Amino acid sequence: MISKEKFLDNYITSVGRNSNMLIGIVVDSSGLVPLKDIALLKDFGDAVKVKYRPIATTSGRGKEILLNLGKKQLLKGVVIKEDIAKGERIRKYRLEGFNGQNWKTIGGGSSVGHKRIEMLTKPSRFSKIKLILLNSEGTPVIKELGAIGE
Repeated sequence: MISKEKFLDNYITSVGRNSNMLIGIVVDSSGLVPLKDIALLKDFGDAVKVKYRPIATTSGRGKEILLNLGKKQLLKGVVIKEDIAKGERIRKYRLEGFNGQNWKTIGGGSSVGHKRIEMLTKPSRFSKIKLILLNSEGTPVIKELGAIGE
């Protein structure tokens, strides 16, 4: 049986990369999901809410979106969500964090879609996060830019 930790690994590499996560839970001979699997799924859902919930968010449109955290905070990741009702427009992006003195590149990629989760290689303190859209079709619409705290 799969563990909660494996589910979390699968979540970041599927949902966190604009894809679907296939859970693969089956029903038993009585047509019900076993109680053990229900408990595992609840633990997994609770863990996702805690582990990947942003501590601050913003939204916007255009080539640059700024999330001001007010003060330096220890961050472990960033969540980006496009307004896909407007289409998946982002083709290339870069993420930067402001440490109080300099902007530092902390991530980047080639698509966002419904949800992109960028985990930092090492938790770091930043007071601002900037999403720079390097290549896109039309005007990008960011539904959410969020900072995931430690």
